[in-house]
Amino acid sequence: DTSYRMFNASGAEVVNRPHGFSSPMLKTAGKWALLYDAGSYRLRLESRTGTAYERTTEAHLVDGVVNTKGMVALVTDSTQGYLSEVVVYNRKQEQIYRWYSSELHVLGVALSDDGKSMAVIGVSSQAGYLRSSLLLFNLKQSEPVARYDDTGVLYTGVGYFPGGTVLAVGDTAARVVNESGTIDQTHTYAEYRLVGSA
Repeated sequence: DTSYRMFNASGAEVVNRPHGFSSPMLKTAGKWALLYDAGSYRLRLESRTGTAYERTTEAHLVDGVVNTKGMVALVTDSTQGYLSEVVVYNRKQEQIYRWYSSELHVLGVALSDDGKSMAVIGVSSQAGYLRSSLLLFNLKQSEPVARYDDTGVLYTGVGYFPGGTVLAVGDTAARVVNESGTIDQTHTYAEYRLVGSA
């Protein structure tokens, strides 16, 4: 709750940098670590050699992720009258993609290692029922290339397998899909209580 720390394989501390975040969250990929203050506006991109950059967002941070290239995707409340927005930056802090949602409360985001694709999860209402959605994006197109909706599950996390397949983890089931649509599998575990996933 006070500092960002790294340890080597022998257990020796090699990095200890204070952050001052009240609700710190950490996401890692390769040599990069994204540290952000959930519900606030501040984030930092870190590596062992130093802090690559610090920045603030225009709206409250909901989720963030970094890939092995140092690209960062952020989910925030929207400043344009929408419910949510997702912004992707390259390692030089240049914005390369922005998507607004007027229907979906976006809860999570994932970036592919090659930096060409993105997946988001979110919730909306459909005829009085909670609907969870998984959306897949090609970052060269303005709108999602695929969408999967479910009413019997609340998605809580999303991530990429090394080959580009996407996993959405929910409270009662997990869904595995790919951008081309050749994979779409749902694995239920409704009789169990989800504790975590990796």
